[in-house]
Amino acid sequence: MLIQQGFIPNELSELWSVVIRPWVVGSITLSARFGLIPECHGQNCLLVIDPASRTVGVALRDLGDVFVDLSLRSARGMDGSFPSYKTIIEATDSDYYQRRSFAYDSKLSGYLIKPLLKAFSNVAGVDCGSAIQYVRARCLEEWVVSGVEPTAFFGGTTWYHYPDKPQPGRRDYVEGEGAPLFR
Repeated sequence: MLIQQGFIPNELSELWSVVIRPWVVGSITLSARFGLIPECHGQNCLLVIDPASRTVGVALRDLGDVFVDLSLRSARGMDGSFPSYKTIIEATDSDYYQRRSFAYDSKLSGYLIKPLLKAFSNVAGVDCGSAIQYVRARCLEEWVVSGVEPTAFFGGTTWYHYPDKPQPGRRDYVEGEGAPLFR
């Protein structure tokens, strides 16, 4: 509906640059540079729309769901005093890399980017597989620009999601099949 009403661009390159890229760059920057791992999904990622009804940017809300990567922050000499129970520490949390993967590969990729590309493909008459490959290549470019090696950041090439069951717990990760979509 947002695509049909003109709120989201109808060209894949513009969709990438105006909508998807800011979420990807924001996620990489927050997670890999500042140790703040956001929950990027449809409720927390918003479009910023100007008075002419054009999408001009994105915004992240509900920062209470952000996990604080205390190991990364410590390694970078950043403050680690956060009044949050949502922290991860490499030495003590068995789900350290799973949490990183879950936020990027499951939430951002699976809950936000992939459904957006499916809707875009239906409206624009573009092959969804080709759209996914295009965005995947752009995401890989953004990881290179960030200077962060995804394999090191995620602890390998495995990706994780929650099982399809009501109320999964924090460590109820399931290993995803195949390669991660957008890294």
